[in-house]
Amino acid sequence: MIDLSEVKDVKIFVGNLEIEGEITEVDNLGKIFIKVPPTSHCITGEINKKGVITFFYGGKKYVVGGRIHCQSPYKIIFTPETDIEEEKRRDIRVETPAIPVEISFKAGLFHKGNIRGEILDLSSTGASIQTFKPLEKDITYSISCDFPYKHKKLPFSAKCVLKNLREYR
Repeated sequence: MIDLSEVKDVKIFVGNLEIEGEITEVDNLGKIFIKVPPTSHCITGEINKKGVITFFYGGKKYVVGGRIHCQSPYKIIFTPETDIEEEKRRDIRVETPAIPVEISFKAGLFHKGNIRGEILDLSSTGASIQTFKPLEKDITYSISCDFPYKHKKLPFSAKCVLKNLREYR
């Protein structure tokens, strides 16, 4: 169990906003209550938006994904949809506006297919992609998408391998 008095540097990422806060309580259902300072960019209309919380505990950085609910201008209720995991990326993550991505794969002669997903965040060494079908390890996937840039779309494609799997509830 995490001692809340030892949790440091809490950051909530929702959309393109980074909000600093302080975890005040975790209830018996796992909901996380966060107090945010009056100077934060918290918008009271943020209901049921996907977000990510990062924090330091015991000298390690942790991350958890879930849903944001703003209860008042200075209080956020966060409903986790993933387990709390140690952060594996060393680079800064940048939230994206759920960019559609096409994932294709071929494993052997008969095992091939296409899966649709969404890019949730990017860093210089990886991306967080949500799919509605589980991906398998040890398969090389081809991903392709169009990144929005000003009023244009920039096509992108790359080969990738699944490094970490986070299952949403």
